[in-house]
Amino acid sequence: MSIPARPSASSTGDPPPLRVGYYVHHHGLGHLTRYRAIRRAASFSIDALSELADATDDDAGCLLPTDVPDGHRNSDDVGGGGDPTAGGTLHWAPIAPSIGTARLARFVGWLHEVRPAGVVVDVSVEAALTCRLAGVPTVLVRQHGDRTDSAHELGYRQAARLLAPWPRALEHPDTPDWVVAKTVHVGFIGGTDPVHRASSTPDVAPGPNDVVVLWGVGGGHLGHETVRDIADAVPDATVFLAGKGFADSSDLGNVVALGWVEDIDHLLAGRPVVIASAGNNTVAAAARFGCPLVVVPQPRPFDEQVEHARRLDASGAAVAVWADLSTMSWSWALGAARDRARVLAALFEPGGAGRAAGIIGREFGVTRR
Repeated sequence: MSIPARPSASSTGDPPPLRVGYYVHHHGLGHLTRYRAIRRAASFSIDALSELADATDDDAGCLLPTDVPDGHRNSDDVGGGGDPTAGGTLHWAPIAPSIGTARLARFVGWLHEVRPAGVVVDVSVEAALTCRLAGVPTVLVRQHGDRTDSAHELGYRQAARLLAPWPRALEHPDTPDWVVAKTVHVGFIGGTDPVHRASSTPDVAPGPNDVVVLWGVGGGHLGHETVRDIADAVPDATVFLAGKGFADSSDLGNVVALGWVEDIDHLLAGRPVVIASAGNNTVAAAARFGCPLVVVPQPRPFDEQVEHARRLDASGAAVAVWADLSTMSWSWALGAARDRARVLAALFEPGGAGRAAGIIGREFGVTRR
């Protein structure tokens, strides 16, 4: 690992610039999109620590080796044996010294050489504890879902501040009071990532009568029957499928499969109805453009998407779909989403990334780039 030397005060005449680390979890693209948005908005230097090469694509970042023995995440199939939750105190700490020590050495080595003012953790209890044990303060990014387990409580209590990338109106009603009191709700962050502006479908412009189904890389699948029922619910409109996880729908006349689309802005600008999983960044994108939204929560740890969908539905901001629907039910869901679009749009306040950067900068005492 090559880490740029920090300039000394004697060589420049100025105090050395303070840097902030940002741990980027490797599952899906939401954490990476959020990191990039905050980094662009910050007035100070932010360097990524991650298993994602795309996150650490500069000399200052720290590319971490995997902590997954033999490619397994099943607690019954962990190389070296043992309980990877350490008796429920952690989420993922498999007994595999050859892997765990290499990762920890690289992580702590970066902290030792860079001496960051603090580290934003998005999201890992183990990464947060590593920083705190090394004497480095943390700001922990919260996720939706039931996070009342012992490991999350430990992570939340050690953090200097908790940051929620959603509006206060979408806070879960069962969240403990002390967690809410420690949390700053900065509103939605992201939507799309301007780093990737090239689109493979620049001429596609869905209108308000159309439907855009967005499916990312976090997992989940929409079968042919579901896509057919959605298409049958809007026979005079077009259903655009953007992303991954779709069954072949070439036999459906009003369905257009776009494949993976890097920049979805042009798909949402005309305010079509959006059908998507309940990921935070997709919800943010729909809110930013004022699109009606139907969420189909996918299985995630700690019921992350299920709890998010419940809150969106209960607040009247979107429609949550809990099971396969008939054509008639999809027609109702799409109509109800249109009725709720104003509520969702009202939840979007521009500048979420800037507010997050401001909280981080003040918490860690950094004001210069």
